[in-house]
Amino acid sequence: MRTPIAIFTYNRLECLEKMIDSLKLCNNVNQHKIYIFSDAANPQKQEDYEKVNRVRNYLLSVKNKAELKSVNLIFADKHKGCAKSIIEGLNYVFETSDRVIDIEDDLILANDFLDFIDEGLDKFQNDYRIWSISGFIPPLEAFKEYKKSTFMGERATSWGFGIWKDRWNLVDWNMTWYSSLKNNRNELLQFGDWGYDLPEMLMNQAEKFIDAWDIITCYTQYIHKMLTVFPVKSKSFNIGVIGTHYNGENVFQQDINLSPQYYSFDDIEYSYDISSERKSLYSTKSYLENLDYYSNENKYKCYYLLLSRWINNLEITKQIERFFDNEECRRIAIYGHGNLGEAFFNEIKKIDALEFVCYIERKANIIENTVSVNEIPDVDAIVVTPFMEYYDIKESLKDVTDARIYSLWEII
Repeated sequence: MRTPIAIFTYNRLECLEKMIDSLKLCNNVNQHKIYIFSDAANPQKQEDYEKVNRVRNYLLSVKNKAELKSVNLIFADKHKGCAKSIIEGLNYVFETSDRVIDIEDDLILANDFLDFIDEGLDKFQNDYRIWSISGFIPPLEAFKEYKKSTFMGERATSWGFGIWKDRWNLVDWNMTWYSSLKNNRNELLQFGDWGYDLPEMLMNQAEKFIDAWDIITCYTQYIHKMLTVFPVKSKSFNIGVIGTHYNGENVFQQDINLSPQYYSFDDIEYSYDISSERKSLYSTKSYLENLDYYSNENKYKCYYLLLSRWINNLEITKQIERFFDNEECRRIAIYGHGNLGEAFFNEIKKIDALEFVCYIERKANIIENTVSVNEIPDVDAIVVTPFMEYYDIKESLKDVTDARIYSLWEII
């Protein structure tokens, strides 16, 4: 038997059916043992019970029809959520295998997807530069100049991948390193070199505002300085993003083509041009919006957490003073004249060593002491109060000011 397959599903029957249909057409699919993990309904969402039942009835029919050989169904009794379901599911497969192919229910697969992942796992198993084998890659302009069919790059994707047990076991799922990391600005900024969205996503996962296992594996891959193998022609395609969060711009996915596309792992190399473009792509606000990163629910949770920390910290003024003293900053501008901006201004006023210079808005308005982004005076630091958009704002300011730019989140 080839590498076992782990499939994860919850309540999206239509997506699951399309994924299974594409899996049936994959080369050599019946040489793989298949484990399908079905999460139980969330008790807080009564409408999900019927949806989960429909998914499970469909899975039973798939097993009974025997169109796919060696199908093992694992139905959870209690709701686990995405992260726990996947972590426990892959751990289950790793009890009897040293590798696995992970497929989620919102993908459709090219005919040679399994071959690509399986052959990659064979070739790079003992190459400890490599973290995983990915089937997904978005369209990139750099591919026009890149002459090979595969490449190595940072930041694994979760949209169809293969990984070995020894790499998986490097992950600290309890994030015991986070307590020291969250106060290490330089380390977070360096992690942000893999994508501006990553530090904030890591913080959100640590605070349990999102349910994302892959941000933890991404950080593990980063600290071990390991790369992922990608195809130039994508072998997997996400239909879940298009179905539920699609905003009309298909900029993150190649045109769907399920027919086999040539690939070779010979003379594979790292491409700085590809990596740079991927970093830019994953940092755009439209990409994050597709993943609900900028959803109002997520924003409100994060703002609530910050305000709670602020209110409960009786020494917040001293903390702010120490922060800027360590950073050797005196003249402060505040980006964003909202409630958070005014609250931070009131703290700045209490500190004799600091001088408030102005507020900054995208466009100057009638509020006193407010300038536009094109009129920023000489300041030592700019504090971004809409911190959920910190990395977008930081990028927009880098050509108009030499000031250091901080997120309110890291200060409070």
